[in-house]
Amino acid sequence: MPKPQQRITKAVMPMYDGVAPTPVAVIRVNQIYLDYQKRGFFRIGVLPLLVLDGFCLELREPTRIAAALTNASAQFHLKGRNASALEGRDFSISFASLGGGSVRARLVRLETGSEWRLSHGTVEKPGMPPVPFSQASLKMAGLEVGKLSCDTTNGPFSINLLSLLNQNPTPLSKP
Repeated sequence: MPKPQQRITKAVMPMYDGVAPTPVAVIRVNQIYLDYQKRGFFRIGVLPLLVLDGFCLELREPTRIAAALTNASAQFHLKGRNASALEGRDFSISFASLGGGSVRARLVRLETGSEWRLSHGTVEKPGMPPVPFSQASLKMAGLEVGKLSCDTTNGPFSINLLSLLNQNPTPLSKP
């Protein structure tokens, strides 16, 4: 973990599933630095927060999306007494060079290894207008890996990330 004065810039990390020689995903982060958690307007100095600013998860192979998400979750799951909270800012998930849709969020909290919490973002699917959401959760492991559940102004919706590759415009489904 970086010290409070240090910043890591332009980090790139390919992820492999151990089956194929090509990466299942690539993680890109513009800056990594240490900050402090906020409660209301107050920053709490005893609650460190590791920030991944400009956090992008590029999924490379649709047939291995479950492996990609599970590996990404394992890379960022912090354990132990000295573990701080982890937050991604200006977050996106996209399908690299596959012409698919994407998910973008202002913030993502990587609180557990099985679910990430997103806030203030959009789901973009080819052939459809972007769907804005206030809060969402993305399953990163388990039987529902890749399921994105969103709270929108029109009510809750769910979508599987793999369906963002579908070129036929179909509406998002209610959970």
